Amino acid sequence: MRNVTPFEINYLGLDSEEFSKLELFTLEQRTIVWLLILIEYFVQFINIPFGIITIRLLYCTSLLHRNLKFILITQSGLIIFEALIRLFFVGPIKYFTGDIFWSQTEFRFTTIEFLVQLPIFSRMIFCHLIIIERICATVFIKCYETKKGRIFTASWIFIFLILSVLNFIHNEEDEANDNLSSQNVTLSSAIIAMLLALIGLFEIILIGVIWKYNKNKLNGFSNSSQLSIIGGKPVVVINVHRRTSEYKLKKRYQYLENMRSALQLAPTILAYFVAGVSTAFSQTFYSIIFEADDFTCEIISQLNNLFIAFINFLIISTTIFFHKILRKNFFKIFNQIFCCAPKITKSHEKSTINKITPTLAQQQTEKYFAMLKGTWD
Repeated sequence: MRNVTPFEINYLGLDSEEFSKLELFTLEQRTIVWLLILIEYFVQFINIPFGIITIRLLYCTSLLHRNLKFILITQSGLIIFEALIRLFFVGPIKYFTGDIFWSQTEFRFTTIEFLVQLPIFSRMIFCHLIIIERICATVFIKCYETKKGRIFTASWIFIFLILSVLNFIHNEEDEANDNLSSQNVTLSSAIIAMLLALIGLFEIILIGVIWKYNKNKLNGFSNSSQLSIIGGKPVVVINVHRRTSEYKLKKRYQYLENMRSALQLAPTILAYFVAGVSTAFSQTFYSIIFEADDFTCEIISQLNNLFIAFINFLIISTTIFFHKILRKNFFKIFNQIFCCAPKITKSHEKSTINKITPTLAQQQTEKYFAMLKGTWD
């Protein structure tokens, strides 16, 4: 059995009992676990450039409200942060220590432990945060587009950090409290996870309701109004007899953008729901099947890690691919990175054509005037 150093015990939370369990694994079992780990790290590696491109596109766009833009940028940043942790901290520690059971939640340095748990906790919060922001955009439609949203952004950041700290303290107390049995603690976690999954299902329905509400408002707005140009400016004339400052193009545009945002974010909300179902399943598995062997528990745990990495990829990609303009800008950046040579060739061809075309046109003109001169002579 491998000797565990004091550093590994005090800071990494390694346990000699885990190494004794690993000795019971066969070569095939070790190969299966490492294969799942490598597949997960491959997905995490893909998440990093996708997340960076997503942040760039969201930062540069003016089509989304600042509140939603900042939420989505922070979401992508936390996914990148989690991928970096899994690749450059968890991976090397698993490899060099040989403990394939080890995860980032076992850090014993408080500050690092809090930081590595932050992306995990964010998956339980950001779905609700997106829904709240979309509800505000729908309810306060008259003034929401013109507000910069500093109070909203500062409020959700403050609440998110407070909840993250409270969640971290609660987890630390549960680990340190020997009076509570692990069965009771895990069972309560499973119940909470299932409740969160049900809330996620409700939020999927709610994003559909938001889309339907804005669509009905936009249709009613279009049917009851008529656009006219008065004083050189576009003004909506109600019942063709009077104009009003309440119904401007900005309001119609806001209804349309709320519909587009709902369609854009619906797959992301669905991905969060699937992540909640996965967490609820793993928590329920650990709370009900107590006599499962170590290999089965490790396979379930690693499958959950792989699934969460794939969910993070879906969260990033759906944010871009289900928005028409962002999707177009993404492929433009993709072509600039990977298709430089064809573009240079095309531009060279265009420049060559532009150089030749005037010469040919001039020759044709001179020939025409020569024929015309011969006719007059």
